[in-house]
Amino acid sequence: MCIIAVSPFKEVYVRKHAFGTLLILIILAFCQIQIQAQQNFDYFILISFTDMKLYLYNHNGELVKSYSVALAQTMPKDLPAEAIVKETCIDPAWFTTPLIRRTYLRDKKIELPFVVETGDPRNAMGKGAITLTYLAEGSIDPLVAIHGTNDESSIGKRVTSGCVRLHNKDILALIDIIGGKSTRVMFDR
Repeated sequence: MCIIAVSPFKEVYVRKHAFGTLLILIILAFCQIQIQAQQNFDYFILISFTDMKLYLYNHNGELVKSYSVALAQTMPKDLPAEAIVKETCIDPAWFTTPLIRRTYLRDKKIELPFVVETGDPRNAMGKGAITLTYLAEGSIDPLVAIHGTNDESSIGKRVTSGCVRLHNKDILALIDIIGGKSTRVMFDR
């Protein structure tokens, strides 16, 4: 068997024979395009629904750090989905949606205002947030972000309405690394 790098982050094993050679050439052509696109970014974030982890890679494809996360209760249907980091924010306010306000009231008996300010214990954003611009409409709700939490015990569980939660110390460390840098994000199974 030979190993062909599909991207800096995954490998595909192909048997050596005529079909395998053709497949290798096709994969290499595809990979060249994909790798060049990834190298235009300083960092690459992979959010794995299988591992419940956020992996941070540098532009060379080397793993920089991994973090445990809390993820959506249900897996998005259209994975993989890609985004780029729009902005990072320390101590963000939380702009709640009508659905979130109804859910909190129904499930937690907590009434939320439209804006939950920084420092309010009800603020689910925690100590930091990373907002995203999705590259394909409809792949993931455009309000889905990567952020800290007001419930550290939720990390490692499927409990969110769609966002990716990290421990507060981890979101701050991640923002410290990628803040002001171009970063591509991929959500994958």
